[in-house]
Amino acid sequence: MGMFDEITVATPLPKPKKPRELKGFNFNSLTFQTKSRELILDNYKISRNKKLWRDHLSYDDTIPPESKSRKWIREKYTGVIEFYHFFLCDDFENDYNIEYAATFVDGDMTSLKLIKFRSEPNDLRKERDAKWKADMLDREMSAARPINKFFMYPIKRGIRSFLRKASSFLSSAASKLLRLEIKL
Repeated sequence: MGMFDEITVATPLPKPKKPRELKGFNFNSLTFQTKSRELILDNYKISRNKKLWRDHLSYDDTIPPESKSRKWIREKYTGVIEFYHFFLCDDFENDYNIEYAATFVDGDMTSLKLIKFRSEPNDLRKERDAKWKADMLDREMSAARPINKFFMYPIKRGIRSFLRKASSFLSSAASKLLRLEIKL
């Protein structure tokens, strides 16, 4: 997965030809991810007048986060920015992936294209999610049982402590044997 930047788009986006369940959805309301820029978790926006802007946030650690100064700075970027969004929604029959490409010259958008609009059934994802949730609930219930909380945890902690001390002792003994061997 890795790091990415986020981008919002105010200029109208091309709509997919067969949007299926997303018919009537406002794609401009989405926050897209992009790996086309610096990958430092920056926020970008494409304004209605097709200009590229970057959210400049002061990273001074002496200032509390809620009072940090934010301002949008015009980007003079020339190149292509590809951005995408994944719709993982249990209310739909499918999951969707939508990708766009915007071309810029000195920060002015010259073209905006829909690259990909793909749907795939989400039955398998829903099953995996349900299994994962059940496993996590089972694990939490198991950890909360009194026998695990008051009996097994102290025993495991004692065993771990013993093993750490034994490992430290063996490491020290090996080091001393090595020094003795070097002297001989």
